[in-house]
Amino acid sequence: MTRPPVLVDEPTYAYMEKWAADHGSDMKCIAEVGCWFGGGTQRIWEGLKRSEFAARGGEYHCFDRWVASRRGARKAATGGVFYSGPHLDVAEGEDILPYFTRFTDGLPLTIHQEDDCAGGPPWHGPPPDWFILDACKQTRAKVLRRFYGDFVPKGTIITLLDLWWLSCREQRKWAKWATREGYLECISDSPQWIFFRVTSPCPVEIRS
Repeated sequence: MTRPPVLVDEPTYAYMEKWAADHGSDMKCIAEVGCWFGGGTQRIWEGLKRSEFAARGGEYHCFDRWVASRRGARKAATGGVFYSGPHLDVAEGEDILPYFTRFTDGLPLTIHQEDDCAGGPPWHGPPPDWFILDACKQTRAKVLRRFYGDFVPKGTIITLLDLWWLSCREQRKWAKWATREGYLECISDSPQWIFFRVTSPCPVEIRS
């Protein structure tokens, strides 16, 4: 499978691939928000294929605007951040969904196209067992609030990629508050990722 430009380093993808292989058989639903060209989706599925996720009818949902931002187009032209293969000439505002479907061809995905992943309608799908978030840093706290009501206490795992998210004051404040109050438990972290386990339902006032 041809690799697209990516924004995450190889150790992170290797860790996520192994996580998918180790835990895929126990999951029924995975939601990925901020898929870009599908590099992360590819690697996660390489792990899932070594599990019984697909055989047990697992669902994989992909959320994105599928529109190239100015910064995203510039990064695609240079191969992303951690990629040295072929580059993509993508114009600002261009529909990138055709690229995503090409790079993830054959994978059983449910694709959601939304103008605003943070402010979209409530999620009415099955509760995500694994929620992977690599959307725009400035919207991540809002995305978490949107989906939190559907997370399963003691069950759902939240993965935040690219810890530049810590540079956003709103997200840092939300994550620290949720951890301190016992809504989230950090189970794994590195310079490029952090895994939380949802430990209890979140109050309605911070989900809206």
